[in-house]
Amino acid sequence: MDWSDKLNAVKFSFDDAWRFHEALDREEVQPDDAESALAFAMKFFNGNRPRAIAFALRMDAFVELFATDNRMVAWTMPMQGDGSAALQEPVFHAIAGCPLRLIDGKMRFNDDVFFNIVLQNAFQAGAA
Repeated sequence: MDWSDKLNAVKFSFDDAWRFHEALDREEVQPDDAESALAFAMKFFNGNRPRAIAFALRMDAFVELFATDNRMVAWTMPMQGDGSAALQEPVFHAIAGCPLRLIDGKMRFNDDVFFNIVLQNAFQAGAA
């Protein structure tokens, strides 16, 4: 079993992703590196290290996708003054459920798989 299999064996729900985002949004100081992101995840998941690591890596993969894939524009609200942008609900389904894969030495989402999950959930919600 490789790392991506181990990470993907830790399951998350839409609610996990939504609550994590809400908790992160309430923080006065946002995590700005891997160490602080993991510390936040550890606190959020009550010290459950496997869940915290798996979710922190999902968030890292999402940040990379957000920064590099122009399709993300369709699923975010306009950027705020602080550089943040509200995400539409189908994105949280993809954050929670898209498999992580090792790409160029980093755990990442396959962009097409991620957006297929987004579209599937948007369609089910009647938003696509």
